[in-house]
Amino acid sequence: MQTNDLEPIEDVLPLADNQRTLLNAQQELYHYMSRGKPTACSCCGRKVTEGKERISGPVIMKALFLIYHRFRFNPQPFHILDFFCAIPGSPYSLQRGGDVAKLRHWGLLQKTKAKHYVLTDKGKQFVEKSVSVPLYIRLFNRLMVGSGGGNVTVLEALKSKEKYESLHAEAIALLSNAGMTVQ
Repeated sequence: MQTNDLEPIEDVLPLADNQRTLLNAQQELYHYMSRGKPTACSCCGRKVTEGKERISGPVIMKALFLIYHRFRFNPQPFHILDFFCAIPGSPYSLQRGGDVAKLRHWGLLQKTKAKHYVLTDKGKQFVEKSVSVPLYIRLFNRLMVGSGGGNVTVLEALKSKEKYESLHAEAIALLSNAGMTVQ
């Protein structure tokens, strides 16, 4: 989509002297994003959209199970890139870290410093089937701006007990093959 194909936003907040502030631009962007329409920022011209991430995504769930099994034996903060790059067969998107970092929006991971994370009690409880989280989150510029879809348990997100057991087994196998202690 080209910037000139986007819906204009000048009519959202009429300004008497036609002066645009960052606050005005932010309000305009939220106005159109709340309607699900991509638009162009009136300050910089960049395309702006709101993203939706589901907890049930296969990469996000695989990451969560790998982290869970790692934390059972090593509860120290981990460097997201070092951890996933050390696991042969881990998806490339995990090795870049972006999908994994999204787990913090559900409260399942906590950032301790740049690219370092720990599994939260809620993350542990979610994998152990004792708490639920929103089915999806809405992101704008990597910030969570909302959630929806109702709350789901890990079994509801995965849609089967077999998938749940398979993810546990796969996580243990991948970590074992990487020489990490798991049982």
